[in-house]
Amino acid sequence: MTLEEKVGQMIMVRIRGDFYNSESNYYNELKRIVSTNNIGGLITFGGSIHGTFYNLKELQQISDIPLLIGADYERGLGGWMDGATLFPTNMAVAATDNIDYAYKQGQITAKEAKFLGVHMIFAPVLDINNNPENPIINFRSYSDDKEIVARFGTAFIKGVQSEGLYACAKHYPGHGNTSVDSHSSLPSISGNLEYALQNELYPFRYAINNSVRMIMIGHIAMPEIDNSGLPATYSSILTENIIRKKWNYKGLLITDALEMGALLDIAWAGESAIRAIEAGADILLLPSDVNHTIESVVQAVRNGRLSESRIDKSVNRIINAKNELGLFDMKSNVKWENVVTEIGSNKNKRTANEIAHKSITLVKDSGKIPLRAERIDSLTHIVMSTDDDVRSILKRFIR
Repeated sequence: MTLEEKVGQMIMVRIRGDFYNSESNYYNELKRIVSTNNIGGLITFGGSIHGTFYNLKELQQISDIPLLIGADYERGLGGWMDGATLFPTNMAVAATDNIDYAYKQGQITAKEAKFLGVHMIFAPVLDINNNPENPIINFRSYSDDKEIVARFGTAFIKGVQSEGLYACAKHYPGHGNTSVDSHSSLPSISGNLEYALQNELYPFRYAINNSVRMIMIGHIAMPEIDNSGLPATYSSILTENIIRKKWNYKGLLITDALEMGALLDIAWAGESAIRAIEAGADILLLPSDVNHTIESVVQAVRNGRLSESRIDKSVNRIINAKNELGLFDMKSNVKWENVVTEIGSNKNKRTANEIAHKSITLVKDSGKIPLRAERIDSLTHIVMSTDDDVRSILKRFIR
């Protein structure tokens, strides 16, 4: 590969599962980027099962090197598309006190994803929910207890990877103890390295010890560990020194979306990508300007700021991942008949419903449980969904 093609392999861009006709500027530009810039992968969002399947299949066919396809299926495919299996939130899964459910969720999510053409699940969230003012993590976390987060998250990872896909632990070094959303501003977490290793970093080390194949680096600063105040995305101290050197991690490192507000106030597309590579990232997720990013990274190599051997390390990891996932043997070997028989099957949805039922937790009882009409003067219930499953649950408890 040329240097430009190598850099292209490090970039992952967005694709929606919508319908695009032949005049769509967006889709035509995406096809140009895939075929001309040698882009390494795509992250798929929303749309329909039909649209996602056929868009991914077409883009795989026009790419010289197979594309890595990732997706934020934290709650299964049903979190993004109607008809697929939707699981409860991580906090609800942990409320069952049964890690087998986390494993089954990961396994089913991976099964449905691979029939759609997805290879990497950007989950689980391993952030500890230890700040009640957190605006973005809350019930996406398994718990405010690091051990519960580590055990349930790792069970999910094992479920995903049992199906031959990659799981991705996020958002290192931990987005739980923040009151700021990194989509808009840069969060900062206090605590020295000794404290972090026993708290925020603990679930990620646990996941690495259990062979997670990928880690997502969040836009989160830990100034008592790296006094530059830079987010982990740009910090070789937080990323390269801890994950690669201290923990001897050999897997893939991917940035959180580079287009997020936490970074845009610090650096623009090209400079942002260079800093992320300097810090240790292999895959650059959603740079705000693909062409500018590739040109900037290539120029950084040519002027000596980055070495080509550094680029080669990441590209080798990416190509090895594609080989391990079998992409060179089955570049676009996805079949629609598997989609219609496996995605959103009754068996998969029964498992999701069982988890939802088992997650119901009695927080407080003033002597009214179990509910008996003769003991209650008045009763009010609030339905927060019109979903049939919710109604069926309510009918079991409220007459």
